[in-house]
Amino acid sequence: MKPSLRHPVLEEDLHQIFLGSLPWERLTGKTILVTGATGLVASYLVETLLYRNEVIAGPACTVVALVRDKDRASRRFAHHSARPDLQFLIQDATVPLPSALQSNFIIHAAGNSSPGLFGRDPVGTYKPAILGTHYLLEHAHTVDCEGFLLLSSGAVHGSMVGENTAMNERVIGIVDPLEPYACYAESKRMAETMCTSWSRQFGVPTRMARLGHTYGPGLRRDDNRAFAEFVYAILDQRDVILQSDGSAVRPYCYLSDAAEALIRILLLGGDGEAYLVANVEATCTVLELATILVNLFPDRTGRVKMAASVQLGSISDRYSKCRLDVTKLHDLGWWPQVDIQHGFSRTLRSLL
Repeated sequence: MKPSLRHPVLEEDLHQIFLGSLPWERLTGKTILVTGATGLVASYLVETLLYRNEVIAGPACTVVALVRDKDRASRRFAHHSARPDLQFLIQDATVPLPSALQSNFIIHAAGNSSPGLFGRDPVGTYKPAILGTHYLLEHAHTVDCEGFLLLSSGAVHGSMVGENTAMNERVIGIVDPLEPYACYAESKRMAETMCTSWSRQFGVPTRMARLGHTYGPGLRRDDNRAFAEFVYAILDQRDVILQSDGSAVRPYCYLSDAAEALIRILLLGGDGEAYLVANVEATCTVLELATILVNLFPDRTGRVKMAASVQLGSISDRYSKCRLDVTKLHDLGWWPQVDIQHGFSRTLRSLL
């Protein structure tokens, strides 16, 4: 299949992913449904699956990209126009799927992931996780799908008792259901429960990936997470402004590493199992990240500054100092390749 025109950074990323050992042959001639396909992680997965068709001989897999906004999808995948292996399904992820649709694999990535939206649109935040997951699981059972991957979140772990807690998939803290951001964490928890329920009762081969802070090509300007704001401050040649004291400690996972992990979980993970997806070697404070970015591009930005009104103790920081244990994902053969400096340098290059 003739390669499509991609940004060189993305092309290099995809080449790196395929240097690893994954059973790509399992996708030969299959149909993969990806919901929320214009999102940061989902669109990267679509690119990965299409690249698979370009470099692996044999019948192509077909990617069905479920999106709400046809125009946005057309812009995002304009370089793939007229490809027969990419089809669009225009509908909301919170309603039943067409009865004629056949899906061999399902990747459910639809939903709000920006903290700013959790408070402004809590109903729109929980609906894709609750209603969307239910209808997708019904569909997966009906078509006897071979693999179902839910993109969940580290937020399901809630607030930890101690900062030095070693957090793996079995360590769960507290989420107050009445707090403003609970719509996200609680709905992701329920979505995981739904996945395990359909796996136990009906044998649907579900897996859950608990993503942490993931970044890379495709990062949008309206993403209000701190690292995205830092990236666009540098692109706009502005000072990098901290909206907190910068002490929160977070692991940052570059998209090529995250995509490889997600495909690995989909194809090799255990039924009804959850996996933390985080690059624990790429961990730093928010202040350290801001400083790293300024030093990477000294000709494009000014200084790191603190906002006049600093917000302390945000919900996203409550488990930020826990030590993450990703042994379960390592046991599937996954090891991240991209460090913070390299990853954010590539992200900036892809957006210039």
